[in-house]
Amino acid sequence: MLQNLKDAKPGPTEVTLTKGLPGILANLIAHVGSKTWPHLKKIDLSHGNLIEESIKRIGKNTTWVNLEELNLSTASLDSKSAIAIGKNETWRKLKVLNLSGNKIGIDGACAIAKNEAWTDLETLDLEGNQITSIGVKRLSKNATWTKLQMLNLKRNSIGADELVAICQNNAWFGLETLNLSDNTFGAQGAAALSERARWERLHTLHLAATNLGDEGAVMLSKNTSGSNLQTLDLGDNGINAKGAASLSEVTSWDKLEALELQSNKLGDKGVEVLSTNTA
Repeated sequence: MLQNLKDAKPGPTEVTLTKGLPGILANLIAHVGSKTWPHLKKIDLSHGNLIEESIKRIGKNTTWVNLEELNLSTASLDSKSAIAIGKNETWRKLKVLNLSGNKIGIDGACAIAKNEAWTDLETLDLEGNQITSIGVKRLSKNATWTKLQMLNLKRNSIGADELVAICQNNAWFGLETLNLSDNTFGAQGAAALSERARWERLHTLHLAATNLGDEGAVMLSKNTSGSNLQTLDLGDNGINAKGAASLSEVTSWDKLEALELQSNKLGDKGVEVLSTNTA
């Protein structure tokens, strides 16, 4: 199969590694493909248990000039691997980069953030990568991804200061989906989000399990720029009737279709006040 892929004329436009295949196959594909396949648009090596050398070969690739989607989720990447990927300047048509479920850490996140070649990037998935404070703040300074539409930073130990930095980014004005669930920024982070007026296209916002509490719900309810918001996930945040009352008074979210409040403590009173919203 590998020889056929290598010798194919003009070469494949899509390569997908079936989940569960041995890691050695993923590494062989990375080795062969990194030197060929100029027409490749998509490569999926997720769950591939890639070794560092394979990732370095991919990062040094100069032939995938048409690559639009790269999926390396849960592929055993560490910071050195992410640094290799971040240095690539060939993939100028890259639209989707999925690095979720790895351990790229601070240095890896900084390397990704420094890349200035991916001007067409629309989707960036960094869920569960231990990028923490410095990595998040470096990402927030990125000015290249002006076409970014989806950003997933779930499970990255993002605190209030880091979220404030994200909210101050002026390049991601086209952001439509933002996932910040399972972080620790609390009410202070909610205040920063509420005051963020530049993300006028944002339609999906995930904030589950972020320690919002009633105070965070109150802060979010002060938002007046969420006119395109369609889905808001506030599950597992310790919100009770007080927070529900504040949310019920919001009139700017007139396109809201889904409000997720599972695993909170609304009680009958909270449900009752929510039902009074007239937006």
